[in-house]
Amino acid sequence: MWLTAEYEYDSAIFDDTNGTFFLNGEPMTWSRQNSRWEHTVTSNALGPQVYEATSVNDENFGLTTIRTQGMNVNITWDEIEITKTEFETNTLDVTNLRGYVAYSYSKRPVVNSTVSVNGEPCSEIESGTYTCTIGGWSPIQSFVVEANSANFEQATKTVASVHVSNMILYAGVASTIVVIITFFVLRRKRKRQKLESGD
Repeated sequence: MWLTAEYEYDSAIFDDTNGTFFLNGEPMTWSRQNSRWEHTVTSNALGPQVYEATSVNDENFGLTTIRTQGMNVNITWDEIEITKTEFETNTLDVTNLRGYVAYSYSKRPVVNSTVSVNGEPCSEIESGTYTCTIGGWSPIQSFVVEANSANFEQATKTVASVHVSNMILYAGVASTIVVIITFFVLRRKRKRQKLESGD
């Protein structure tokens, strides 16, 4: 946030040689490079907030009245979040993941975001909806979903999914192995019984 100020009667610039300006009660810093009062603002709460020059410390004349000319600034603090993820696992070795990215406060979809899953880029199929295809044979899969949008911190979400088709395959393979082992165990048992009865 920044502002410039001057004395009304002679238009002389009010800089740090004259005193200090306060923004919402916080002292501002005079920038010699930009010739203006500056202050970095942050907020731990989401939603709208009004910023204004609330007071001045005039060391020359002791003036206390500020005419801001309606220059209050409204900022709506927000962040992006991955609100929901959906999975489609009907094909072996393929997971189709769909992620939804929205602003936390306004709930509006985040468009033109850069979204990736396990490092693989996703495509935006409609406002705030991103999809990508991930390969993997594991029956239980873990995904790191990341969303980036200009001027916002990255949103990250780790999700897990049961891959139905892979699970069926593994269950089928496990059942086959059990049947084969059972067959050989029974065959060996019968062979031993035959040998024992032959004695």
